[in-house]
Amino acid sequence: MSLRPRDIALVVSILMNVFLIGAAVTIYIVHEKGDPISGGRRSSMRAAAMSLDEAHRTAFARMLRSQGKAIQAETRSAKAIRDDAWASLAADNFDPADAKQKLARARELNVTAHRAIEDAVVDFAVGLTPAQRASFINAVRRAASHQHADFAKGHPRAR
Repeated sequence: MSLRPRDIALVVSILMNVFLIGAAVTIYIVHEKGDPISGGRRSSMRAAAMSLDEAHRTAFARMLRSQGKAIQAETRSAKAIRDDAWASLAADNFDPADAKQKLARARELNVTAHRAIEDAVVDFAVGLTPAQRASFINAVRRAASHQHADFAKGHPRAR
């Protein structure tokens, strides 16, 4: 039994349609619902950026990406240190002081990362008009309050 060119074309067409439908659904989900990995949740800063005009929104997203790359080493290191500290609880030679010291170091790295992002956001705001800054900070507050409310309710998006 050999396949005719028409049969091959039919199979290729079906596979291509399935691929395109899957791609379209993925694009819709990411665009309309947010990032599926984070449960559709955006950071309060990214959500607040939606209050900016297109040019400022693009510049803000570029700044956040740049900062994300700049702090990547600190956040990865903090996660590794924290994971190691929690894993040490199961060790036979568990040292509470060492675990606390590791957790403190991880917190320091997280604070350093947060400081860098917050400083960059303040520097970005210098280029906004007073009205744009007011609109932006109101959007930050709204987005942050929604995230805090989700967390308080135990909503899965808050994790």
